[in-house]
Amino acid sequence: MESPQVIQKISKDIKDLKEKGCESLSIDGFEQYLKEISKETTKSTDIQLAEYTAQHQANLEKYREDRAEWRELFRATISHGQSTLKLLSILNGGAAVALLAFIGKIWTQCQWPSILTHLWPIKLTHLS
Repeated sequence: MESPQVIQKISKDIKDLKEKGCESLSIDGFEQYLKEISKETTKSTDIQLAEYTAQHQANLEKYREDRAEWRELFRATISHGQSTLKLLSILNGGAAVALLAFIGKIWTQCQWPSILTHLWPIKLTHLS
């Protein structure tokens, strides 16, 4: 119990004693009464500390789970990006091979003016 609660309990118990007709308290009895309240307060404080510790542990575990989740998400994002870069490299390599094959075929089959007419679209794409 906290201080205001202790004071309220003592006030309530004194009021109950007055209603029963008691006009005085013995010092020994009052000391015993205070010891009992002190035990209740200590138990209450221990319970509050245990609740706080349990809540703290739960919050800590939640934080660890969230961090692990974000870590895995980050790893998945990096893996996805690497896969995308590998795919683009393969596609770009394939496009380069196709372009070289196209130029090689034109080179063997056609004359220079004919080659230039086939290559001008490529030149325009590089300029833009």
